[in-house]
Amino acid sequence: MAGQPSAPEDHAATLLPTEPRRHDTVFMVGVQRPFRSWGLMVMQQQRLQGVTVGSVEDLQAMCGAIAQNGMKPVVDRTFPFEQAREAFAHMASGAHFGKVAIEIG
Repeated sequence: MAGQPSAPEDHAATLLPTEPRRHDTVFMVGVQRPFRSWGLMVMQQQRLQGVTVGSVEDLQAMCGAIAQNGMKPVVDRTFPFEQAREAFAHMASGAHFGKVAIEIG
């Protein structure tokens, strides 16, 4: 989930009344105000992983540095969308060096 204003709705999506999704990991990107669904997460035995992010100014500086220096990502392999399972298997194998991409469209 990202952003606190939608946190209750995002957390509700991890709960299925007929079949609880136990042991899931919920990622929270950024923090603006306290998160109030701790009890639900504990009952579902879910794990919360915080993801911190920089400021807009930091992002702009990083993008400028990337553009100025002509940095490009290293792409190990590109898979067509129909081979998405194979792409994930390739990434899980650890045999890749660089990004594993899936073409969409």
